[in-house]
Amino acid sequence: MTYTKHSTRIPTPAHSKRPARNFYQLILTLFAFLFASPAFAYSQHSELEELILGVVGSTLVSIVVVIVVFIRLKRTFLPRLLLSLATSLLVFPLCLAGSMATSYVAQQVYKKQSEETAQQLEAERQQEWQNNALRLATCDGNDQQGVEAALATGTHSAETRQRLLLECIIPKTNQAALRSFLQTTLKQEEDKSAYCNYLNPVLMSMNTSLLDVFVEQKLSLVCPSNTYYGNGPDKPAPSWWELLSEKKDDTGPLLKTLDYLKAHDVNMKFTTSKLSMLSLAMDKANADVIIFALDAGLDPYAVFGDEQARTPAETWVLQRHSFSDLGSYSTPDLQRLQARLRELSAAEANALARKQLYASNLQAVEDGGASLLKYLLQRGASIKQLNQGGTGFIQGGTILTKELQAEIDQLNDQQLQDFICPETRKGGTAYSLYLDARESQNQAFVSYLKQRHMPETCP
Repeated sequence: MTYTKHSTRIPTPAHSKRPARNFYQLILTLFAFLFASPAFAYSQHSELEELILGVVGSTLVSIVVVIVVFIRLKRTFLPRLLLSLATSLLVFPLCLAGSMATSYVAQQVYKKQSEETAQQLEAERQQEWQNNALRLATCDGNDQQGVEAALATGTHSAETRQRLLLECIIPKTNQAALRSFLQTTLKQEEDKSAYCNYLNPVLMSMNTSLLDVFVEQKLSLVCPSNTYYGNGPDKPAPSWWELLSEKKDDTGPLLKTLDYLKAHDVNMKFTTSKLSMLSLAMDKANADVIIFALDAGLDPYAVFGDEQARTPAETWVLQRHSFSDLGSYSTPDLQRLQARLRELSAAEANALARKQLYASNLQAVEDGGASLLKYLLQRGASIKQLNQGGTGFIQGGTILTKELQAEIDQLNDQQLQDFICPETRKGGTAYSLYLDARESQNQAFVSYLKQRHMPETCP
């Protein structure tokens, strides 16, 4: 008898499939957090705010997951607790990463939409501007009747007229349009200085043909400047000073404009408490404008209301003695100016020495101020006043260059003592350059004064 061996397949109990199925369900649920995370994406917030919101939201979801897993798992207490906590470590970064990624995508979409909207609005604005009746008459057709008709409607703002001034009237020297704009402004604006919004750009263009329109309308060519020149509101600087703000290679148009202003009774000698046309030109080392200002009668030696402000002549002296941060000149310009400017008197040399405005620049002068010191002494400056009050020529922190030391070496012992122990100003305290150098830890200067056997304290 033959026996046949049959294999018998024992069915897997249903409860044994549950762990695997539960595991896959868990993985699928965790993956779904990447898509649920947009609830924490707020593209209108800052990155920090979004991060905080993402962390808070991810933490709340993680807490829910911990609770659900702890309840659903059929295990003993400790394994259930450990597995639920471990699950949160996976859920939290997944949820946070999804939140921030979705937020980034939302931001990019929002940014693109905003850019498209802005471009569309700009295109519409440009189209509206191109079809503006006043612009068409002023810029394209040069139609004076059209300009007057468009202005008569009263629908064109001051900003529109200002834009047309810059884009069309000035480049095309359209006197007729400018005249109509000015007349409209004078009628519509209660502020009688509103025309200055037209004058200042015309001045900067240096177009004297357009300035003729202001003269014809009997309007002043002097308007307050928008640039601060250290002046108070009771005495504002004129806007034509802005022409001097930069040194120009071709000064022809500038000089022509200045001549025009002078010929129409503009006060070339106007000064604030610190500045004049001449000092502005000197600060820019603009030789042509300096000559113009001198011919106009400005005094380079006149002291300003603010006694600490440099006079043009003082600036000139500093420029000649290597203070290049104040401007420099070509050799022909130096010769031209030197022929028009005298040397400082003893009182003026003392005044320059007492001004602290250049003291900090001694560090930038190659010789440390040696040539300037020599000049001041030659001009008769009082050696006992050069460092008066500790705010004069040399201070304790001044670098003792070879050139400066060589110049000080020319002083005898009494002169050097007078130099380091200056006169005391009325009501002031005694000053010692030696002690100042020590406090400033200027060892080179201290060693030099020791070598010269100078007293540490002043009598």
